[in-house]
Amino acid sequence: MNIIQKYKKDKSLINCVLLLCLFSILNTIQGYIYGKFGLNVYVFLLEIPSLTTLLILLHKMICVYEDGKCTTIKK
Repeated sequence: MNIIQKYKKDKSLINCVLLLCLFSILNTIQGYIYGKFGLNVYVFLLEIPSLTTLLILLHKMICVYEDGKCTTIKK
């Protein structure tokens, strides 16, 4: 029962970690396929949106873990 409660509490953090793992696996497979067929230039072009998405997910994960530190305060 505690596992379900912990999952509900940290649902966003766990989902971010799982997405990062899945993202890493897909990028490795994609890079291998493109490299095997000699399309290394396209791998570098596809890594730009991949890196951007990865940084957004990492930022979200840090904000979830350190709750309240990523908010904007208006004076």
